[in-house]
Amino acid sequence: MTLVLISRNAKEREEASRKLRAEQGQREDARYRSQLILIAGGTWLLFMLGALLTRSWKIALALAVALVVVTGWFTYAESGFGWTELVARAVKGLPSPLPFTM
Repeated sequence: MTLVLISRNAKEREEASRKLRAEQGQREDARYRSQLILIAGGTWLLFMLGALLTRSWKIALALAVALVVVTGWFTYAESGFGWTELVARAVKGLPSPLPFTM
C-alpha cells in the first residue's frame, strides 16, 4: 500500500516538474522574443529617422511598408494582437533613465 502511494507521489512530482520546466521555457521564449522586437523596433526607428532627415522618401516608404508587413506577420503568427503584450512587458522591464521616474 505504501509503495503504491510513494509511486503515485513520485509520478505526480515528476509531472509537476515537467510542467514547471515547460512553463519556464515558455517564459524564456517570450522574454527573448520581446527583446528581439524591441531591438528591431529601435533599429527600424533609427533607419526611419535617417531616411526622413535625408529626405529619402523612397526609403521611408519602403520602411513604412516593411513595418506594416512585419506587424501583419506578427498578428498572423500569434492569431491576434497577443504579441503586443510581449512588447509592453519588455518596455516595463527597461531600466529607467532617471531614478525618480516610473
